Amino acid sequence: MHLSKHDLFQMNDEWLLHDVKELQDRLNQNPDNRSRPPTSQPPWAKTGGSEEHCGAADERGTAAAAEAAGSSTEETEQAPPVDGQGPSRKNGSGKRLGKQPGSPGHGRSQKLAITDRCEHRPETCAACGAVPSADAASQAYTAWDEVDIAPPVEGLIGLAFRVTRHTLLEVSCS
Repeated sequence: MHLSKHDLFQMNDEWLLHDVKELQDRLNQNPDNRSRPPTSQPPWAKTGGSEEHCGAADERGTAAAAEAAGSSTEETEQAPPVDGQGPSRKNGSGKRLGKQPGSPGHGRSQKLAITDRCEHRPETCAACGAVPSADAASQAYTAWDEVDIAPPVEGLIGLAFRVTRHTLLEVSCS
């Protein structure tokens, strides 16, 4: 079987067209029209709740917004609430997911004494490239603790910890 260049280009175009259609179908899939979990939807496309709970006023507002934007109602997506206080999608309880405001947090029950401090100063100014002086005014903007097991000490039972507080400093440039 001998195929001309024209036949090969035509077959290649058909394959490319098929691939493009398949990829567009894949892009248009979402939890509303496919059996996909809601978590597969991008965060900016998620709505505050299911469309079944929306009232007629919401539908009219969405349709008006869609007409103003020049798109169909199916393509219009509701933006998530700005403050993150949207209703829960689970049973409509109204509670946010995760830790509730005012509930006790979790953390270390035993506070470890800091045994060493390490300050990290910038070597050069990010704006001008100058080397800051050692006595330049500085301010801490973040810190973290590094906990290591210290070598055993004669006469002490148990583990000893060495806690180093690392502090990143912001230095004023002259």
